Amino acid sequence: FLSCVKNSDVPDYYDIIKHPMDLGTVLKKVKSGAYKTKAAFTEDLKLIWANCLVYNSPIVCQKKIP
Repeated sequence: FLSCVKNSDVPDYYDIIKHPMDLGTVLKKVKSGAYKTKAAFTEDLKLIWANCLVYNSPIVCQKKIP
């Protein structure tokens, strides 16, 4: 959650997650003033959580376990 997922570490991540987000990116956006509303900031935090739930869902995990 702290930084972007590296394709070399998790090769299928970007096949499953189409809109990645991480806390490092959120921090950069905060520092640069990219968030114009609290809602935009909140949406990125929700996206991190949603991506976690999708990637680590039982269905996805079953496909990874032989």
